[in-house]
Parts: sequence; structure tokens; C-alpha cells
Amino acid sequence: MIRKGKASDQKAVYRLWKELFAFDDGGYSDYYFDALYDEKDLLVKEVAGEVAACLQRRRHQMVINGRTIDTSIIVGVMTHPAYRHRGYMRELMEQTLKDAAKQELLTVIQAYDMNLYTSFGFRAVNGKAEHVYAKSGDTFQIDLQEGYDAKSMAACFWESMASYSGYFVRDEAYFLRYEQEMKAQGLKCVRYMENKRCMAYAIYEKGTDGIVCSEWMAVDAVAHEKLLKALRTQDQVTLILPIEYCEGGEPCDNTLILVHDEAGLCARCAISMEEVSEWKCNGKTWYLPEWA
Repeated sequence: MIRKGKASDQKAVYRLWKELFAFDDGGYSDYYFDALYDEKDLLVKEVAGEVAACLQRRRHQMVINGRTIDTSIIVGVMTHPAYRHRGYMRELMEQTLKDAAKQELLTVIQAYDMNLYTSFGFRAVNGKAEHVYAKSGDTFQIDLQEGYDAKSMAACFWESMASYSGYFVRDEAYFLRYEQEMKAQGLKCVRYMENKRCMAYAIYEKGTDGIVCSEWMAVDAVAHEKLLKALRTQDQVTLILPIEYCEGGEPCDNTLILVHDEAGLCARCAISMEEVSEWKCNGKTWYLPEWA
């Protein structure tokens, strides 16, 4: 039986999430289930009274070429090991995409293995990659401020998004929540400031191999280079960025979209299918951070 989530599912879903995504947790799971989890987002395949498989569809807004539209991101796609290879996940995906097609123009998913989702019509819009920059040994100083500031970071984000054709809406309230997510994962923030304006910021952790940045935002290429140079005077820096900025780094995850128009949503959103079905418009790309 496929059914919507209910409050009593949370413990089973949490246990399954912690088991199957342990390799990529870093404290995020506890934060997600404390702050973001909502059974209304959940779709369950129930077998013999157990959660055999499930996924969650979180609603968002996205800007595409200057227009704001409703969308969602599918997260927590998982099947209990005892119930695998029975087609349960395909049933869940087909049902949730049928529901999504009636309500939104496009649906987003992040995938470790993108081949699992191409059969549903998803296709890649961007991937991320890691690139390591060795410690430079040079002296380069700018106004670096440690610590989180939601207002200035939100302003930096919106200014940075001017070069992208598609991105999730992330307002100041989002950044206030994001601070809690960072704390849960033991992450830190550094901001490059000029005249009280945030020109660039990095969300990072300090590892044995240097500074590892999981999110990097800059209003322009100059700000990008200045922040990178300043951090490289301190330690080796690893950036996890959209592939086009990583100088040939190895891909580490992929973002995929599926475009719907069963309900004439393109006309209602005053947007063409070409604008949403192409992942590059006028040389601009999508910016879709994980767990937005």
C-alpha cells in the first residue's frame, strides 16, 4: 500500500535515514528531523505494517530567468534493505511525480547515481566537484570576519545569483535556519567584507587536510579570487563548487530536474518550456545547493 506520511512514521524513517545515509551525514540528519521534517512531505510504501520504502517531497520556490515559480525537491529516497528489488521505489516515484505534475512546473532531485532517475525523465542541470588549492605561502589580507550574519549573507547570495538562470529562493529567514544547520554539522563561516557589504562568504570545516568549503558565494570573480587568496595564506583550501568553476575537478554529486506541463503551468507562470527545459540559457547556469 502507498500512503501519505503520518506522525507515527517519524521514528522508523529516522532510523532508516541514519542507517542508509550514514556515509554522508555529518550531523545533518538530526538537524533535519528536528527542524525540517514534516510528515506531510512524506510518501510511504507500507508492507506488513512496516515502512518498506519512502521519500519526501519538500516544497520550495525557484527563480527562473527572473520569474518566481513553485517547485519541490525530492529528498530521502530510500528502501529498507529487506524490501529491495521489488519495484517499491519505482511505485513511489511514479506516484509522487504524478502528484507533482498537477502542482508545479518542475521537480528537482539530487542524486548520488543520476542513472537511477533518468528513466523517469530527469536530466542533469548541474553537478558539483571538489578542487584543491594548495597553501600559497603568500601574504594577502582583506577584511575577513569569522561568524555568521544572515542579513549580509542573504544580500550576498541575491547579488551573486545575478549570473545564474535558475536558483532556489533563499531569503533572510532561510539563512537564519541555515545557521542552525551549520551548527548541527560543526561548520563555520567566514565573510569577506568591504564597506559593511558582504562581498563573499564561505561555509567550511577545518580538517586535517586544510579548509574544506561546502558552500562558496561571491558577488563577482574579483571577490571570489580575493577570498580564495586570503584563505590560502592560512591553509590548503578545498572548494566544492559547480563543475564549471572547479578547473576540471572530479564530480561529486548531481542535480537533476524534471519538467512538467500537464496542467498548463507554463502559461500560468508566463514562462516558456524552452526556458525551463534548457539547463543553460545565454551561457548562464543553475545554482541548486543540496538540501536547499
